[in-house]
Amino acid sequence: MLRSVANRGVFLGGVRIDGFGRYKSTVSGVAGLDDASAGQATPEATTNEARETVEEVPGEAKRGLNHRCVLTLDNDMIRPFIKKDAFIAPSATIVGYTGISFKTCIMHNSVIRGDLAYCYVGAYCVIEENVVAVAGTIANPSGDVSIEDYCYIGSGSVLRSCTIQRYAIVGNGSIIEENVFVGEASIVEPKSVVPAGTEIPTGQIWGGNPAKFKGNVDKFTFADRGNEMRAMCKQILKWYKPMYLPYSSAWLEKEALSRKRETQVAEAEFSSRTQKG
Repeated sequence: MLRSVANRGVFLGGVRIDGFGRYKSTVSGVAGLDDASAGQATPEATTNEARETVEEVPGEAKRGLNHRCVLTLDNDMIRPFIKKDAFIAPSATIVGYTGISFKTCIMHNSVIRGDLAYCYVGAYCVIEENVVAVAGTIANPSGDVSIEDYCYIGSGSVLRSCTIQRYAIVGNGSIIEENVFVGEASIVEPKSVVPAGTEIPTGQIWGGNPAKFKGNVDKFTFADRGNEMRAMCKQILKWYKPMYLPYSSAWLEKEALSRKRETQVAEAEFSSRTQKG
């Protein structure tokens, strides 16, 4: 378990996230870690293997009045594949060649963009508010984004064509540039900038601008982090999913408008009959 080194923090799903992106579980009795069912993705996985771990949301189900969560490209030929039990906030945007695995939570105003390359988010991940993950650039169109299972990406972070291995934490407001490799269970502290091509080894803490080595992660973290992320995703799904209808609330406004028009017509007919009488 990681020690919290900041007094400020928030509780999310029974897990305390402090100012340095480290967290401590306050939930007991969470089911054990089951690696066989985690939908693991590795940097060596092929695109076809990654696509098989997710399934398409039928009919682009989640839409807002003026915003579409799921955007297809190339005349509907390139479309996201999203597990049905994942949570995509109504104001989030999933674009193009992307895959979102099960029990993952994409929070408000975040953008997962796979218009030039493939962008994959593994199981039991939390992508906080205002995160931007961009796969590929004009200069490097083949640069995929791979966020593996049980990862936490803090709010306001930007990820470009990078690999985030399992159990990793990216603190709030961090920038992960192209071809960066963040090792398993490693931590990038908030407001850090990791330069292009940097490789962060397994179980290390990096921070600063440019990011430098700060220390090692406690050895007990490896066993605990999977359970903590499961608890966090479970709580988010419990809180947020019942708030939103699967096909948005546009039909409610349409029905209300229809009833209003019917009432206006009935009142006009009644007024006309009264005047004639």
